[in-house]
Amino acid sequence: MPFEEVVLQLGPFGACAIDASGELACWGMNVAGLVDPPEGTFRSVSVGYEHACALRDSGEVVCWGGPNEDGEADAPAGAYRSISVGHVHSCALHDSGEVACWGSNGYDQLEVPDRRYRALSAGAVHACAIGESGELVCWGAGSPHFEHLVEAPEGRFTSVDAGFKAVARNLHACAIRESGEVACWGDNEFGQADAPPGSFTSVSAGQIHTCGVRESGDVACWGNNEAGQSDAPEGRFRAVRVGTYYTCGVRESGELECWGRNDWGAVEPLAFRSVHSGQQGGCGLLESNEAGCWGSVAGRGEAHQYRAVSVAKIRSTAFGVGVACGVLTSGEIDCWGSSDLLDFHTGAENGPYQALGLGFDHGCAVRESGEVDCWGNNEHGQADAPARRYRSVSAGGTHTCALRESGEIDCWGGGDNGRIDAPDGSYRSLSAGATHTCALDDAGEIACWGDNADGQSDPPPGRYRSVSAGWNSFSCAARESGELDCWGAMPDWLRSEPPGRYRAVSLGFRTMCVLPEAGGLACWANTYPSSFRTRPHDLVVKE
Repeated sequence: MPFEEVVLQLGPFGACAIDASGELACWGMNVAGLVDPPEGTFRSVSVGYEHACALRDSGEVVCWGGPNEDGEADAPAGAYRSISVGHVHSCALHDSGEVACWGSNGYDQLEVPDRRYRALSAGAVHACAIGESGELVCWGAGSPHFEHLVEAPEGRFTSVDAGFKAVARNLHACAIRESGEVACWGDNEFGQADAPPGSFTSVSAGQIHTCGVRESGDVACWGNNEAGQSDAPEGRFRAVRVGTYYTCGVRESGELECWGRNDWGAVEPLAFRSVHSGQQGGCGLLESNEAGCWGSVAGRGEAHQYRAVSVAKIRSTAFGVGVACGVLTSGEIDCWGSSDLLDFHTGAENGPYQALGLGFDHGCAVRESGEVDCWGNNEHGQADAPARRYRSVSAGGTHTCALRESGEIDCWGGGDNGRIDAPDGSYRSLSAGATHTCALDDAGEIACWGDNADGQSDPPPGRYRSVSAGWNSFSCAARESGELDCWGAMPDWLRSEPPGRYRAVSLGFRTMCVLPEAGGLACWANTYPSSFRTRPHDLVVKE
């Protein structure tokens, strides 16, 4: 089976590759579980809009992600030799040469012409396949806006790419003739259908640019290049795949290299120093001191250098409601997110500052001199900070806690359930949840206080490197050995602690994020889009 068809696939929201051991690794925006692949070994993978499918060594098709309202992730039984995923439909090529498609049929994309095929590709609203005699056949696109996508060129072909996996403007498709030349058809606003001359072994059509591997192994790209996605690096490649504003290729050595815009760590693995979860999104402070954000607070703060970042835990069911703030290296506070809530979280005016913490509807920041300024809702006194010197602060639901320079903890605000009754001792970090708080002492042991109706304030014994008090009725912590422990009433969207070894954990209102020891970021949530996974470090794909 051709290498470029079995090990690497990019979609609008995420990407997957099969590593040297045959296991799946996925990264990108975790829409509906898109980047949570199944376990096992695989020989082929295809990524669509909100779902993906992979082919096990046995030929069985496994799909995951997506709302699955049209059954696009309900793979049929049987043994297949290739798989291709579109927007809300999927197709697979049977060993017999027959094509099976399932999912949405809103554009007649499931109406496969009756013949036998040897290659297959599903697009946004259509699919294309190459018949046994080499002819190109396309179907679907049942709309006047997309009719050009099924007007396939004549001739004999060896491979086809039906193009971008989302319903959008500028859709086009490309195929390789038996002579090795590339033929493209469809929209051409950016020159994405103007294939250069020469002989190619593979081609990948994105939304606004296209790339192919020449017989020499060099990569050629054409079309839009506003993010550098068409600036292919030098060297010999075995395969190339096109995303939205980025491109990835597999070098002859098996190493994965990407170029273009680094959304979700697609091009370079993002290295985080800390992570902060909110309601439907979050931010991480990168090693570069930039803020990498996702979900309701995505896309802001990335052009600045920060000392600290925090995300508000706003009580709302509306997606897009989110506020994040960061302390710039200058000591000023910079906030972004939902415009109607920004004023509520930008009340610090006496900087310069060194740290901050955002809660439900109030926030606090620590000046460089150590004093704490708070703003926002003060109904329970949660914004009345004591006149002492502190090194960090964490804002909860109706209470606030801060760590003195001596390591002792002060809490103020709503005192129900003993949530402001901080224990004695010296601590190195703390985390205030909605109704309880947890802290790590100098020895790495956890102390929690406040509401304990579901056991969220009963931490297990042991030594830990990070702890987070949840905004529901549970808490989580990363042990010094890297394992993750959670206690209290675990929510339905996180029924058990995810396996792995982690450096840090952060619980938001409806999200949970961790920093794996291997690098990058992983999140779980009961809303979407809320998180992303960064590209695995040192990924070598299967030969």
